[in-house]
Amino acid sequence: MENTVNSQNVDTEISAEEKKKTAVGRIINICLTVALFTFIIAFMFRMCQSSHKEFKELYITDSLKEAYAVSQDIRTHAAGTEFSENGALYAYSFVYIPDAKYMQITVRYNNRHIDEVIDSLNNNEKIINGENAKSYTLDDISIFYTLEDSKGKEYKPTVLDKKQKFNYTYFKLEFTDVDFNDTSLNVNMLLENTEQKEINGKNTLVYSIGSIYNSGTLECHSKDDMHIPYELSKSERKELALAVSRQ
Repeated sequence: MENTVNSQNVDTEISAEEKKKTAVGRIINICLTVALFTFIIAFMFRMCQSSHKEFKELYITDSLKEAYAVSQDIRTHAAGTEFSENGALYAYSFVYIPDAKYMQITVRYNNRHIDEVIDSLNNNEKIINGENAKSYTLDDISIFYTLEDSKGKEYKPTVLDKKQKFNYTYFKLEFTDVDFNDTSLNVNMLLENTEQKEINGKNTLVYSIGSIYNSGTLECHSKDDMHIPYELSKSERKELALAVSRQ
């Protein structure tokens, strides 16, 4: 009888231990599943952010219509690299009409890059001025773009559109009177009221009214590029053809 009781107690203890292990195993499986699911969602969200391209379409402007009336030879190309060397500037959707000296491009920057610039300005302001340090925000600097050719000529764009999405800010830019004749072209992202200065033996950014800091440069057109025809959409073709017929 005593052996039977002891056997029942052992069986009960084993059963309780098995249930405990099973419960722990289920908790671990649930945690691993949640972690995996979270990782997949975060990865997909990051991929959508990094690959998303706003303003990819061609904007039909008066300048484009005039350029198209001069020449219907619209070209594009895939850039060797879409990022500037420091990764601050990203550009794509290059569209040219060389005979009409016309170009549209889309550029974007990561808002985090500008946040880092503002942090640098404020940190170094404290080093320079101590208790009299000012606090700078995005309102204190101006972000703009220029185009510069290999002959040293600079072109200023018309901003056709601007949008902020996720962690990025996008600009659709239009350039006119651009010389494509045996020249390469770089787009520059410039920060007004910002300059590099040496502090404690280190090059860093400081706030300086009237100065201009080049935050990123990207070659968007090489004279050696093999350009390919840009295929107009039906709506683009219709609108441009209509504009030419009215001239």
